[in-house]
Amino acid sequence: LCFVVATYGEGEPTDNAKFFVECISGAGAPRCEAVRFAVFGLGNKTYQQFNAMGRLFDRRMGELGARRVAE
Repeated sequence: LCFVVATYGEGEPTDNAKFFVECISGAGAPRCEAVRFAVFGLGNKTYQQFNAMGRLFDRRMGELGARRVAE
C-alpha cells in the first residue's frame, strides 16, 4: 500500500483524507499485520507543521502492525 499524502493548514489532513485519518487514529482502528506500506509525504518546508500527515500515517501504520517497505 502506498500513501501519497499532503498536509493542509496547520498540520491538518486534506478534505479527502479526513475520514481515513479518523479511522486509523481511533482506539478501534483495525490491526494491519498483513499490510506492507510506504508513505510519500508532500509538503513545503516553510510551514511549521511540515509533512505532519506523512509522519502521522507512517507512525500510525507502524503502531497498527503494518510493515514498512523500507525504513
